[in-house]
Amino acid sequence: MKTIDGDLLEIKDGIICHQVNCKGVAGGGLAKQIRDKYPDWYKNYVDLCKFNKYSLLGCCDFFIDDSEKTKPANIIIASLFAQDEYGTDKRYTNYEHFVRAMFNLKNNKEKYEILEGREYKVYFPYLIGCGLGGGDWILISHLIEHVLPEVIIVKRE
Repeated sequence: MKTIDGDLLEIKDGIICHQVNCKGVAGGGLAKQIRDKYPDWYKNYVDLCKFNKYSLLGCCDFFIDDSEKTKPANIIIASLFAQDEYGTDKRYTNYEHFVRAMFNLKNNKEKYEILEGREYKVYFPYLIGCGLGGGDWILISHLIEHVLPEVIIVKRE
């Protein structure tokens, strides 16, 4: 796992990851920034939360923007469902489901790479799950290192 300085949303090639809740709300943090930059992602995310009969906790949804429908895609947005609810009054990040979502990311990435015939770098924001999700970065960074040691952490300058 390495850390680079930069803006996650300025990455031009790879899988951009972020944590989401299961309620279809992207009102703050990185999810809101992704919603603003990729409005089709937001519609897909809301529909996924609204119409899914089963819990999304531990899932990882891959989204390719219509403008990226080239073969292979340059940018994939991976939404890690690691919190059921949202708020600012307590920790909403569920560590067990964060790990499950990372394993789902890893498995889907490998399948997608086989289909597309190329390898994708994976980018996580610095402090993923810690801001609005309330998680502990020391614990989360250890979990990331254990499951996805090749991840590149992007730390905003």
